[in-house]
Formats: sequence, C-alpha cells, structure tokens
Amino acid sequence: MSQTSVKFSIALILACVFMVIAPGLAAEPSTEFTTLFGKDPDVLQCLSTLQSVQGCVQEIITLFLSHQVQLLGPACCKALNEVDDKCW
Repeated sequence: MSQTSVKFSIALILACVFMVIAPGLAAEPSTEFTTLFGKDPDVLQCLSTLQSVQGCVQEIITLFLSHQVQLLGPACCKALNEVDDKCW
C-alpha cells in the first residue's frame, strides 16, 4: 500500500470517529477520545488538530466520497499534514 493510500485510509478512519462524536463536544478532548484512544496527550492533540479547522472533517469525508483531492481546502490540507507529521 502506498504512503498516500495509508494517509487517506487513516484520515477516513479519523473522519468516521469524528462523525460519532456530538458536535458540541468536538472542540475539546472529551471522555469519548479518552475511551477510544487512551489518555495519551499526543494522540488527543493529533485528533484535535483536524477539529481546529472548521469544516475540515466534512471536507475529508467529501474527498473520500468523491475521490477529488482538489476539494480539500488549504487550511484543512495544512491540518492534515500536521497530523501526519506529529502522529504517524
């Protein structure tokens, strides 16, 4: 599997996790994150990086559904790259 495929697979998994979390709780690390990923502050920081950009999770979902990378906005793309550098 290519590195790009791995990145997109991980982003898809993260997007699915974010869809399960209530929007009002998504801005701060909550017990849902702690339950799913433990108490590792690095992991919680990685997850919050995508949530810090408004609409980024939706852009990632749209990207996977349409297979059009150009639909990913610059702010979300930057956040996704930061997640890659810090977390994997």
